[in-house]
Amino acid sequence: MPTEKRDIKVVFTDVDGTLLDENYKLRCDVVEDIRAMNARGISVVLATGRGNGEWINEIRNAVGHGCALGTPAVLRHGRLVLDESGNAAEKTILHNNIIQKLMKLPFINRLIAHNEGTAFTTKRDERLAEIMNTFGDNDLREIGSEFEKLSHPDYLHEVFNCEYLLVDEEEDLVSEHRRQLEALVGHEAVVLSSIPGYVEVIAGEASKATGVQRVLDMLSLHPSQALVIGDGENDVEMLSYVKQESGVSVAMGNAVACAKEAAEFSTSTNCSGGWSKAMRKWVL
Repeated sequence: MPTEKRDIKVVFTDVDGTLLDENYKLRCDVVEDIRAMNARGISVVLATGRGNGEWINEIRNAVGHGCALGTPAVLRHGRLVLDESGNAAEKTILHNNIIQKLMKLPFINRLIAHNEGTAFTTKRDERLAEIMNTFGDNDLREIGSEFEKLSHPDYLHEVFNCEYLLVDEEEDLVSEHRRQLEALVGHEAVVLSSIPGYVEVIAGEASKATGVQRVLDMLSLHPSQALVIGDGENDVEMLSYVKQESGVSVAMGNAVACAKEAAEFSTSTNCSGGWSKAMRKWVL
């Protein structure tokens, strides 16, 4: 791998398994490097499956020093893009007909729909509440059979503004049911799994790559001036995109196989300083 620094103006980073360690905390070296990039005018943009929640302020406060981390941002796997003021610049919702199809599947024991800051579910428990809080949905509401109202277009778009669904599954059945879901939704949606035991069905028109493109346009930068780094299945598109455009594309040492294949370079794991090693190799 080349050792020379690149002319990087912006870093797009996944959060869980990448920016954060195994305890979902910022390592000291990560904080130090974000501050150094901030001092040099290099933007650090979060690109994550999480939503817009208090967790962003927690990361920003941990870094301190007036860091602008969190705006702009690529959230919800690229389905929500925040501009530099923190307002929604791009938002992609799941089509009504997909929700109607999902509600008819016999193996689905729970559905979860997301609005900004709120999640609606057919069945609530504390584990789910904890997961949703991580995603940025601090308010989890159980609406039971009333979930059927989501099948009405007006209710979906005007009230829930649903971005994606999580389909709760027995962990050993996830792979089997995921294949069935992929066959059901075809090209109308994307099926992925970023949380153990859950399958996510999200709108197919956007991805982290389209979110990265949107933010680059905001910042008047070319993808060759970007470094992207991630570990998950939902990072594949942005890793491939930036690599194709001559930017720096890095997979974490703990990345899934498809992310490693999509990236041009690799680094150590998130619990052994991999994020900072990448920054100090190509950026700082």
